[in-house]
Amino acid sequence: MARTTIATLLLLGLAVPAAAQDANTLAPGTRVRVEAPTVTDGRTTGSLASIDATVLHLTLEDGETLTVPRDAVESIEVSAGRRSHWVRGSGIGALVGLAFSGTVAIIGANESDSSLDSLDRAMYGAFIVVTTAGSAVVGGVTGALIRTEQWEPMPASGVRVGVRPVAGGGVGIGVSLRF
Repeated sequence: MARTTIATLLLLGLAVPAAAQDANTLAPGTRVRVEAPTVTDGRTTGSLASIDATVLHLTLEDGETLTVPRDAVESIEVSAGRRSHWVRGSGIGALVGLAFSGTVAIIGANESDSSLDSLDRAMYGAFIVVTTAGSAVVGGVTGALIRTEQWEPMPASGVRVGVRPVAGGGVGIGVSLRF
């Protein structure tokens, strides 16, 4: 029973992803977005200049420094970089192209023009496919050009628990607090 408990604790300790541990560390120069309603309106974005037990010092985009008391901070998000939206753009473009070409095809097919033969009517399908594909490409290129910053929230509590084997037998449990 004791070995099963120890093995379970070890597996739980190893299951903590390394990326999540790195995200918990706020180092100077890290791009952050802070929400502190008593200090600023909305969220404030800047680079972390320094941090101590009572305040955060942020360097804002215009070069000014903002001091935020830690007890006023409601949330902190860390920048995870910028990414494009080409998949979403392609999907939106395809839907717009399909709606447009489908509408044109429906209107054209309902005409009672006797000069339209079956070949003309068959071209509506090709028109729908080409217009939808072309719109998807245009939407994908537009989405690739539009890049937005992605944010990862910092955990509300900076408590981390680790489990590891101890020399001489047994298991050691460590707790660290971090902001």
